[in-house]
Amino acid sequence: MSTFPLTEYLERLCLPPTPLPPPTLETLTTVMLSHMKSIPFENLDVVLRATPEVIPFDKEWIVNKLVKSERGGYCFEQSTVLIEALVALGFEQVRPILARVRWGKALDQQTGTTHMLVTCVINGVTYLADVGFAGTNSVAPINLSISDEPQEKPEGVFKVSQREGYSYLEMQDRNVKTDWRPLYCWSTLPVQLPDLEMCNYFSCHYPAARFTSQFFVSKLIDNQRCFILNNTFVRRNMEGDKVEEETIKTKQRLLELIDYFGIELPVNSEGIDRYL
Repeated sequence: MSTFPLTEYLERLCLPPTPLPPPTLETLTTVMLSHMKSIPFENLDVVLRATPEVIPFDKEWIVNKLVKSERGGYCFEQSTVLIEALVALGFEQVRPILARVRWGKALDQQTGTTHMLVTCVINGVTYLADVGFAGTNSVAPINLSISDEPQEKPEGVFKVSQREGYSYLEMQDRNVKTDWRPLYCWSTLPVQLPDLEMCNYFSCHYPAARFTSQFFVSKLIDNQRCFILNNTFVRRNMEGDKVEEETIKTKQRLLELIDYFGIELPVNSEGIDRYL
């Protein structure tokens, strides 16, 4: 029996906990969007090393941080919470997926499986649900049963394609409609807990990994994607247009923005401004 605090999770998402929503596509769509509006993407623990030397990949620890505290997390933590929530809501065949990030990568650049996302089955159809890819992504579920056909979503047009043994999630270029830009790719091999533990460890401890070399925060605020990347704050609308950019010059301003994202800093926040 699941011990996931579903009522607290729904309240965290500003969704009514009763009656419980049914495991439908509409519910999945609502949960995804509300999750990204309520639980920020952030790598504070990696930047501050405010937790033990090894950041734990432990369900209880992750749930306490993202659901019961005013904190967020990166993809392995975000997707872990989403999996627990979807199972508690009665969704079927809820599974973790490990993906290779392709967004912003050269065609011949090799990448590791450093991204975690979720799939589930609704009425026999498999959907991708990703609340942890903080940059350009779909805020709505992607139908994985449709191959090479455009799917219009709130943030743009996406499609799923297969090549070289991988499934790719691609986004249509907003300016050149004939161009498609891959976000990430994954295989259909089952993912086991040791796989997740190894990839999570790499992502938050390897010196050259993304999260160990920069400070990143992201959240949907007023239907706009807001980011902090090191010393820069950016706000983009759902069409991808930049509507605001600010260089963060002081620790005080950084703390104000972190508060704007709804994040409660750990007691020991020494070094939070190391990337300014």
